[in-house]
Amino acid sequence: MWLFTTLGFFSVVQKPGEMQLTVRARVDADLDRLRERYLPTLSATVANAGTDYPFRARVSRKAFSEAMAQMAEDIDYSNFKDEVARVSGRGRAHIYSGVWTQLLALSKCADAPASSDRTEPNDVGLVAAFATAQKDNYLGNPTCIDSLLRVMCAKMLDAVHDEELDNQATNERLNVLEREAAEVLLGMNKGYIPIIGWNQPGGVDLAVAKEFNIKDCPPLQCVCLGLRELWLKEILELAKQEANGMPLENTRWQAEAAFEQFTKLFMGLPMDKPGLEDE
Repeated sequence: MWLFTTLGFFSVVQKPGEMQLTVRARVDADLDRLRERYLPTLSATVANAGTDYPFRARVSRKAFSEAMAQMAEDIDYSNFKDEVARVSGRGRAHIYSGVWTQLLALSKCADAPASSDRTEPNDVGLVAAFATAQKDNYLGNPTCIDSLLRVMCAKMLDAVHDEELDNQATNERLNVLEREAAEVLLGMNKGYIPIIGWNQPGGVDLAVAKEFNIKDCPPLQCVCLGLRELWLKEILELAKQEANGMPLENTRWQAEAAFEQFTKLFMGLPMDKPGLEDE
């Protein structure tokens, strides 16, 4: 069992022939915090005694279950990632956020038929669906969407800073980059695998129109306007603030948050709103 908590990440298993549970971690301090806060009977940490988890300790099943119950009792926050940032730092929160983004693929990993048409799953279908979800060019893979947005914005920044381009040439270059990304999101680029029913007119464009209150707009232009929201109001603005002296760690954190939110949008998931609970 994997456990993502505000004080650490753990993998908990029962080894063959053992009565106790083994609690594994990638950071030794995570086990220290767990022991101090919830599991005083957790054994001493053993280092470099396993495979991909360098730190581990053992505890009785009863003590572990009681600790988990207490963790549940202690939940008093509405946003897990924000609480992780407060307790364990923004670096840890950013890593957790990356895992969260990867898990978005669970909802888009297969082009499932309508519920009334579903058949029993089979091994071949499941393997194929999982293989598709892992492909770098599958638009149901959040890493694919995230990379698409980052590359677009990076090329846009290059165009803005290219001293050989005048204003007209710069704007033309920005429009081309915007259009190319929009064509991918609308399933018009054969180099990418679309989500059937989503990456096409009447899918992603309607979600963008609803999010930004865009009316009477052709699909391609609508998606371009959504991408422009990311570029103009988020990334370009942050680049200007960085140039004016804002600390790099502040602008980069805000940029990461923007990419995360727009990845959600272009995958058909709700963007976080201030004041709403984290899902």
